[in-house]
Amino acid sequence: MSVWHRTPEGEWSMFNDGPSLDTTCPRYWKPVLERADLASVDVTWTGPNELRVEMDEPQLKWTMSMRASPLLRGLNAVSASLPLWSWRASPLLRARELIAKRLLGMGDIRLSFTSPTGHETVIMPEQIFFIDTAEAVLDGRSLGEPVRLETNPTIGGVPTPARPIFTLGQAHMRITDLKEYRRTRERVGADSLGLRR
Repeated sequence: MSVWHRTPEGEWSMFNDGPSLDTTCPRYWKPVLERADLASVDVTWTGPNELRVEMDEPQLKWTMSMRASPLLRGLNAVSASLPLWSWRASPLLRARELIAKRLLGMGDIRLSFTSPTGHETVIMPEQIFFIDTAEAVLDGRSLGEPVRLETNPTIGGVPTPARPIFTLGQAHMRITDLKEYRRTRERVGADSLGLRR
């Protein structure tokens, strides 16, 4: 689990709850990060549509409420019923991006891209919700109200949504470097046998 933070100047930091930075989000984004640290992150559902995120260092208290419009409820139902292979078909990915732009107000997003570390990536949102209200305090400083932007914020040249959303889903990253692939397979094999922590 990772908390991503972008400054108004466009600098990104990631705070990651996991065994190492090599097994969390910085593995794919490290070249474009200003900061990447391990942290303890706690996520609690405080109501059917309300979420609280807390982090120890830097200290974060973040609450949000969300909703699904009738259109989103319909799209979420369709998305959840589609097979995984449908995320690999380029025409279906482009159709999802067009829906996100024209019907959901997310701007020019891309669901498939190459990460700054060279991993071929597909983002597969299964459920999307609009964030209605949110309050975040990072190290005692309020981060302000959620807003919809005219231009998509980017990280490493990859556009992120122009409006605040909450998404449940999956991501698929393909390792294109053969040496990294072999190292990862060896580590995953050892981890599954309980040989490494």
